[in-house]
Amino acid sequence: MAPRPASPLPGTTTASVEAGNSYRYPPMQHGALMLFQAAIAMRDFPRERARNAQLEDANENLQMEIHKLKEKETELKQKIGDLKISNGNLERALEKQANQVKKLEAELKEMSEKKYKDALNSANLAANTDWEDCLEHNTRPKKMQKMKHRLKLLDEAFAAGNDQA
Repeated sequence: MAPRPASPLPGTTTASVEAGNSYRYPPMQHGALMLFQAAIAMRDFPRERARNAQLEDANENLQMEIHKLKEKETELKQKIGDLKISNGNLERALEKQANQVKKLEAELKEMSEKKYKDALNSANLAANTDWEDCLEHNTRPKKMQKMKHRLKLLDEAFAAGNDQA
């Protein structure tokens, strides 16, 4: 086939330009071009149709996925809200437990101090009784000595009285 001749410069042809003939081909060439384009379109139409069907299916699937993801998002937001509420409740419960532990520790400290003081008091009391026993034991010989001395004086007085009688 021979190569196509070069297009004439605009304004050099006397042929009228039809509407839609943007390439300024003469009317017959334009018709042939349109027929060629129509043949290509008819040849590609089933493929384009199948491709469009695939794209529509893919689009539908993506729309379903988006819808599912939005549902899941609302569900997760609900769970997050519930967890925030639960977390707040747990934090308050933890604060209460911490305060209760502090109170119990203070009571335990107070009780141990009281127990320690009671133990000291009982130890002091035991030590005092031991000390009193020791004091009594230490002062007993002195008392005995005084009593012996008095008895001796009385004995002497009786002996002197018996001697006079």
